[in-house]
Amino acid sequence: MSSTGGVFVRGGLAAASVAALWLAFPARTSPAGTIVDLAFPLRSGHYSIADVGTIPYRGASYSIDIVAAEAHAIFGDVIYAPCEGVVIRVEDWLPDLAAPQVDRAHMPGNFVMLECGDAGDVHVLLAHMRSGSVRVHPGDYVTTDDQLGEVGHSGHSEKPHLHMHAQRPGKPWDLFSGDPLPIRVGPAIIDD
Repeated sequence: MSSTGGVFVRGGLAAASVAALWLAFPARTSPAGTIVDLAFPLRSGHYSIADVGTIPYRGASYSIDIVAAEAHAIFGDVIYAPCEGVVIRVEDWLPDLAAPQVDRAHMPGNFVMLECGDAGDVHVLLAHMRSGSVRVHPGDYVTTDDQLGEVGHSGHSEKPHLHMHAQRPGKPWDLFSGDPLPIRVGPAIIDD
């Protein structure tokens, strides 16, 4: 290919990239309404955010799944409270599964649900925790320096990861019944 042809190809690719970004920009705007600001709940390791808002399931509609850069390396990592609030529900008896097993009967697996926000109008669910690792109890007050438990592989989870979502309070017996709330996760705090 001549140098002139290469310039036209590169110029065309650049123009197509700019056009794609311009068309995608409206999709990147923040959702209308309340956005819940949360601290990143993990402090050691290298993580990626996967499945952002891909679960169109009631309260979990704006959920994120946090995974390790290396497969399964997240298992056992300590989870910190992503907000200041009160522990309202805990589950800690379900077994960890061997990948790719899933437990469809207990979707969140072991979990902690927090009531956050000034008016207690935000519930935050952290799910798929390690069996026996939960360190808090209903009624406990937590801050972002408090450890909740560890990442595991319980519930409806194909691999170890941490599921997190925010919602309005729903029915007490149904973890996903509240209206979903978009979340904005702050930068990670790195332990020394």
